[in-house]
Amino acid sequence: MKEHANKWSNDDFEDMCWHDNRVHGVKIHNPHEGYEYDIVFLIDHILEWIEMDGRFRFRVAPATLAFHGAHNAKIDVVLNYKQSLDIDRIERQDISSDAEKKAGYTRYLFSIHFHQQINGITLEACGFTQSLTRAPILMDRQSFDDTEDVEQDSLLQSVVMAPTAGNSALGLPPQTPPS
Repeated sequence: MKEHANKWSNDDFEDMCWHDNRVHGVKIHNPHEGYEYDIVFLIDHILEWIEMDGRFRFRVAPATLAFHGAHNAKIDVVLNYKQSLDIDRIERQDISSDAEKKAGYTRYLFSIHFHQQINGITLEACGFTQSLTRAPILMDRQSFDDTEDVEQDSLLQSVVMAPTAGNSALGLPPQTPPS
């Protein structure tokens, strides 16, 4: 079995692929009750597409995809009966002013495009992190069904970012779980 990373951040963006990753939930998290938020998506992340005997199998794991210091978020999706929300691609554009760059601060405009959607989600953020919440599983399909998402549901109830080198690299203070 191929060894996979289980955490990613800004430096990994160009190597990431979210094509066909299913979104199961979204949480707007305000860790310090300030003006900027973390917007956290609970997704089924496809780590690998494996062709076997003329068909594909997928190495999939549940994950949290968090955009830090988010603001100016615009969400424009239309969901119909039994329609899933599957990511087509995520784009990132550096929108930092010269003064921000000089001060060592970076801001990005993230655009999340979905299958079967005219619009999607755009937001400004200083960066992102993604973490697997369970080991990857080799499957015949690209996502877990809703009956398998008990773990995702509990994550949606209490998303807390652990202090990591990635957070400090983003200029974020370490966060501790509520007591």
